[in-house]
Amino acid sequence: MPGVQLLLRAATLIFFLLLLLPSTQAQSTRCQWATLRSATDAVLDSVRTGTLSTFPRSANFTYTQNLHPTNLAAPESILSAPISAAHVHSIIDQDACATFIKLLLSPSDAPGNGNEPILVGMHLHYTRATSTGGSTLTALHLVSAGPQDWQMGVAPSTPTPDITPTLLSYLEKEDWTAISRARQDSREVLLSVAGSYLDFLAGNSTPPSNSTSNSTVVVPVPWGRPCSRLDGAVYVAIGEEERCDKGIVTFQEGPGHGVGVTERSSLVVDESVGAVSVLARDGRLHDAASSFEMRVVAGRLRYVHQFASLMG
Repeated sequence: MPGVQLLLRAATLIFFLLLLLPSTQAQSTRCQWATLRSATDAVLDSVRTGTLSTFPRSANFTYTQNLHPTNLAAPESILSAPISAAHVHSIIDQDACATFIKLLLSPSDAPGNGNEPILVGMHLHYTRATSTGGSTLTALHLVSAGPQDWQMGVAPSTPTPDITPTLLSYLEKEDWTAISRARQDSREVLLSVAGSYLDFLAGNSTPPSNSTSNSTVVVPVPWGRPCSRLDGAVYVAIGEEERCDKGIVTFQEGPGHGVGVTERSSLVVDESVGAVSVLARDGRLHDAASSFEMRVVAGRLRYVHQFASLMG
């Protein structure tokens, strides 16, 4: 087992070091904020009209739905039919030329599939460009959660209540305003905090993902005070002096069969609001496709949002 753990630590280290490369390599090809904002708004318009399959895409465009390759125009695609949303949240990553969009739907807005999505998270990756371009999609990765999914609170075969108003009240009470440039954390700090939280979910069995040494010492998550966590539709609002790991289940305690939080293959970082979004598999939940978003302020974790697709 020590040999296996060493390999896992090495793989985690190499992966997150690779994630840091765009911040040093992309300075000359950093995508323009206005271009990405315009492209994201155009995608949202296409989602609302159910015409995203006609949106400009690269020849090697990839679409995954809950980490499964899917035809964007196929009936099983969540985005093949018009969708409206009660709440829209997005962040922009100029270094990676990518955006993250989170949608909160109500049952009447969601395509009918037996477990209609309530929460939808999308990572959109665009062609790398500077002052022009950047609006051609190269990849779209989507994770959704319906009322029967993890921590959404509805048992199968029971009437589906509209939990949108409750979720909306949680989301609207949070402060996601822009942070002044002088007080923004760097991309490296944001990735470090996000990585330490995801490693914490693995049961503190690995060193921090941003470690540049061979040390096996795990750096604690820099919990903020106050700090709050939204797991599915369960909101954990913590007092001013408590850490927001209250009631959290780590891999060592959970029913999963995976190895921590793996396949962190898509991420979006927005320094202007201190946000990191990661799409991954959660080993605590039988490797379910999961969407994580974290807000970091002054180097400390302020908000954590996660939802996961157990049913799809």
